[in-house]
Parts: sequence; structure tokens; C-alpha cells
Amino acid sequence: MRKTPKRMGNSEARLHKRETTQKQEKIHNKVNSLKTRLEKLEVKEKPKEIPKIKLDFSLTNPPENKVVISADRLSFSYGDRKIFDKAGFKVLNGSKTALWGENGTGKSTLLNLICQKADRSIYVVPKVKIGYFHQDFENLDYEKSVLENVMKDSVQNQTVARTILARLLIRNDDVNKKVGCLSGGERVKVSFAKLFVSDANVLLLDEPTNYLDMSSMEALESVLCEYEGTVLFVSHDSAFVNAVADRLLVIENHTITEFEGNLEDYRQKMNETPKKVKDETERILIRMKMAEIAAKLSAPGADKEALEEEYMRLAAMLGNM
Repeated sequence: MRKTPKRMGNSEARLHKRETTQKQEKIHNKVNSLKTRLEKLEVKEKPKEIPKIKLDFSLTNPPENKVVISADRLSFSYGDRKIFDKAGFKVLNGSKTALWGENGTGKSTLLNLICQKADRSIYVVPKVKIGYFHQDFENLDYEKSVLENVMKDSVQNQTVARTILARLLIRNDDVNKKVGCLSGGERVKVSFAKLFVSDANVLLLDEPTNYLDMSSMEALESVLCEYEGTVLFVSHDSAFVNAVADRLLVIENHTITEFEGNLEDYRQKMNETPKKVKDETERILIRMKMAEIAAKLSAPGADKEALEEEYMRLAAMLGNM
């Protein structure tokens, strides 16, 4: 507190003291007011906790086998065009396995063969129940709401269904929208949610990231990584594959090679191989990157100019190899 001036009388001194006290009280009140406002801001700005999916996976009656899908000496052709020639592979229980290869090597074909059990060379253990995602949305009823669609064949309760939808960025009243009113990306997310709460214990996903923007793709990555079941998927998006996959089935020259690890691990391993093999692998990776860019060009909000420039750069690299 400021001292009272020496020449000031008693009444003036009392007045000075009162004014000083009032000023200090005002300052104190302002400080407290600011603290309260800051505390409110901190509460508002605190990020929401991501709701955990409490899915009861035992309701899907999952298989106990170490290997849930396998093939031995698989051969398949479209007319004269050979796709697989005495190929073999295993899909491990609980794994997140990506099918990786150039366009036209048979990735989607293999998913179809597994789903339809169309070839004797492919063995699926009896307790496997397949949930198959592809782009035609045939599992959706456009006249019903999001929640009605998801709950139709669900073995999980509505709380789990709502949590999964929220994790996929479909929240609150949006669950009551008719599916026919949704965008392509939103329908993709509803299809996924429907699979996650169904009795399926093995998911086959064909190009799951089509139509999804970046935030939706990251949301899907997170949900897939938490999923207890087995996932076998195809995607041109290398970042998505790298984030989700813990194994690869690499399709090349009509055969299938198993690789333990994600895409980054695979690329690192390829860098240690002899030059001839390395060059061929590099050509394959460039072609696949070009296919990934071509797919992104149709995505909502895509920077087409930058993507086209990158596509031309890769094409030039391929031409010079």
C-alpha cells in the first residue's frame, strides 16, 4: 500500500487510504474475474476423451485356430489371363493383413474367392463368419435411419453401436438421418459400423478408404486397430496400410508372399535386397503410388493440381528406370 503523504491532514489521510483500498479491491476483483474466465476457457478447450468401444467379441463365437484362412497351390485365371499360379498363403487369427500389389494382380479377386469359397484350394475354418465390405453398399437400406441400419443384424447393444458411430464421426442426431440422405463417405462409415456390430469375426475390406476425407480415414484406422477380430483388406493408400497392417500378403508374378510387419518394414527390407530385385521392387512401388494418387484424385477436397503434378513426376521416374 502506498504511504500517506506527510503534509496531508487526518481527514485527507483517511480519504486517501479509502481510495487506495478501493483501487486495490477493484484490481483484486479484476484478477479473480480473469482467473475465472481462464478456468472456464480451459474447461471448454480441454479435448474430449475418445469413447472406448466396449464390444463383447465373444458374441461372434470367434475361432480359436491360429490360422483362420489359408490356401495351398491356388491357381485362378480369367479366360487366358492368369491371376494366380500355385499360390499359397495364411491369414493368422487376430491379424490385420493387407493385400499389397500392383493394379490387376488379383487383390480384390482374392477377397471374392475367399468370401464366396469359390475355390477348393482355399480353406476357411468352420467358425469363421465373414463380414465383407465393398463399394456397392448393398448391405444398407436407404429408407431406414443410420441407427436402424446398424442395429438390424447387430449382436451388440445399442450403446456399443452408438459408440462406434461416434468414433466414426457420426454423432448425436445424425444417427437418425436416413441413409439415402448421406454422402458416399458417410455411407462407407455406416457400412463399417454395421459390420463391426454384426456376428462377423473376420472382416474382408475392399478399398475401405474410398470416399473418406482425412479425419474420417484416421477415425477408421483407430477403430480397426482396436478391433479384436481378423481383418484382411485392400487399400491403395500406403499411409493407411502402414497404420493398420501388421502383416502383408504381397502379390507378384501370380504368387503370394507373406511378410511379417507393416509397409514401412517391407520397404526397408526391400532396400537390403540385391540391386536387380531392388530395382524391380522400386518400379512396382512407383506404379502402386501412381495408382494411389489416381484414386485420391476422386476424393472430396482433393488438391488435384498437386496430385497431378506428383503423378507426372512419378511417371517420369518410371520412364527413366
